[in-house]
Amino acid sequence: MKNLLLICSLVLTSFVSLAGQYQASFARLDITPQPQKDSLLRLAGEPTKDYQITDPLFAKILLISDSQQKIGILSLDILGLLPAENEQLMTQLNAGTELDLLIVNTTHTHSGFVDDHHITKLTPQLIKLINQANSQFQPVQLAAYSIQVDESYNRIQKTENGIKMLWSNPKRIQSPAANTDLNMIDIQHLSGQPFLSIVNYNAHPVVTMDRHQAVVSADYPAYLAKRLKQELKREMMFLAGAAGDTNPYDAGTTPVTAAVEKAKDLAAQLFTPIKQALVKPKTYQQSGHIDFVQHSYQLPLEASGPTRTFLLDNGFAKPINAAQVNAIRLSKDIALATFSGEFFSDFANQLKNKSEYSHTLFVGYSNGSLGYVPTIEASKLGGYGAGADSIMVKPGIGEKMVSDAADSLNQIRLKF
Repeated sequence: MKNLLLICSLVLTSFVSLAGQYQASFARLDITPQPQKDSLLRLAGEPTKDYQITDPLFAKILLISDSQQKIGILSLDILGLLPAENEQLMTQLNAGTELDLLIVNTTHTHSGFVDDHHITKLTPQLIKLINQANSQFQPVQLAAYSIQVDESYNRIQKTENGIKMLWSNPKRIQSPAANTDLNMIDIQHLSGQPFLSIVNYNAHPVVTMDRHQAVVSADYPAYLAKRLKQELKREMMFLAGAAGDTNPYDAGTTPVTAAVEKAKDLAAQLFTPIKQALVKPKTYQQSGHIDFVQHSYQLPLEASGPTRTFLLDNGFAKPINAAQVNAIRLSKDIALATFSGEFFSDFANQLKNKSEYSHTLFVGYSNGSLGYVPTIEASKLGGYGAGADSIMVKPGIGEKMVSDAADSLNQIRLKF
């Protein structure tokens, strides 16, 4: 009888640790506001219904499962969501769908400054989109790539007289180091036919940003997605990384016609190494274990002066309840961690150095927002997004969150 129990125990252990076949689904929804009907907010000036559309905005949902865990990533081509709207959206999406974990990520395009009520009105359609994808799973295989692409710079410049903000850098003036990792998770059908690529890069989508003329655009990620679709026959989901202090070199190009061309040029610079990477032989994983750990934080509002007034007027209360970190294991080699805010570039380096995975994606702008999150070192120097007058939380929070994410990722890597 003892021997029989031992055999049963071994069989059960083998069953629990058995890797599951990866399955995925994808769907998208056009969420472009309509001129004369929907309001568009502006970085400078009053909201307007008179604006130019250079390319559409989309909501994209990717579901991925190992037959045990089912994770969804919803990407919205918008600047961001205020806390009240984000909480309402997350509550309704989680109630209306059946997922183990849902990540709501904004691409942070500065030409997608839509009224939050626009997204609120779309919530029933977003629920329908996720449930549609939930009924269309198909077996897939996945692999990850990491490429160095120098198409961004650190916009906080050190000078003899202190700090200077370099908002655009078309001449490519040397600046403090920025993380230049372009990370990609490529998902294929089992036949080897392309399905979708997740592209993760640390640069603000601000090429088409115009502080005075209202423009709608998903910026350079839109043109990159178009190239991948037309030439490589795959969908693309863009997940902005640790871009809090980094811009593309041609940020804020004007007029709009010139900005569109510069956004296309940047997309081309990113597309070429992606294409080269994808043609190289690579081992794709058909099965594995998906797991995640979620951290939630309640953080006091540290902002002062006009920044504090603005935040309190727009739904930021004390304590802040919008901070969340999700450490997600896709396989023993591939992981991603999501963060609520605009984390400075060096945090991507910190996460990669602490992580035991071959490929770890740092994903910002997800499940809430803490605004800018500078490193301790950056906060000592100051500058936009790092000074006490432009941050919401005290220095050191970012380091704590990155450490929590890395520790959780490394722990769940060892579970299977």
